[in-house]
Order: sequence, then structure tokens, then C-alpha cells
Amino acid sequence: MNFTKSRTYKWHEILDGLEAVNAPPYYLLRHRVTQKVVAACLVIGVNPRAPYEIIPAKGPLIRRWADAFCKQRGTLDVFVQEAGGQWYYRGQFRLAGESSDANELKLRALQANRRNLYKILFLEEVR
Repeated sequence: MNFTKSRTYKWHEILDGLEAVNAPPYYLLRHRVTQKVVAACLVIGVNPRAPYEIIPAKGPLIRRWADAFCKQRGTLDVFVQEAGGQWYYRGQFRLAGESSDANELKLRALQANRRNLYKILFLEEVR
């Protein structure tokens, strides 16, 4: 499915359009067959710099898929849940870098009012 930038989508439209699994961790959607990460679905309150950064926590399943995404090549669709709980399509992005720097993680934890952050994934828009 071709998504339109800045348009809102319902959760089932995102899953169906990407042929994605509806299973945790929900912030990185995987293709039903290949298990490749095909989209990031980011809640703005948890990822305040979305769509340009993802800040996964330290949970084992969350870490596993963050690392899998970092190892794969290519692009992914990014959706950001903003005001009113709507999912906005923000475009196609790719991984530009990652950081586990303690000072950067501390800053992001303060900005997002979160604890136990694993790393920061930096994204760049490709189109």
C-alpha cells in the first residue's frame, strides 16, 4: 500500500497495508512472512523527537527488535501517534545511526519522562 504523507490512518489500515503482525513490540512492525521490520509506530509522548528518533526501552523483546532493525538495510514507513490518538504517516526513513551514550540517554529520559532506555536510533527521511 502507498501511504500519503501527513494523512491519518487507523491501526488496522496500517497493519493491513504493510501486511504486518499485530504483536509486541508495537513500535516496530514486522512483515507477516519475512519478519523484516517494515514500519515504526511512535507515540509522540514516548518518543518526543519522532519521527527522527526512536528511543527503545530495555525490555528483552524491545531490545531484540531494535537490534534487528539496526542490522537490516533499507527503509521503513514511519507513523507518529499525535493529538487525539491519530496515526499520522510521516514518510519513509532509514537508520542514520545509533547511540548508547549515557549522557544522551539521560537527556532523552528527562525529555520523555522515561527510565530504562536502551539506546537512541537516529532516522533520516529518504522521501
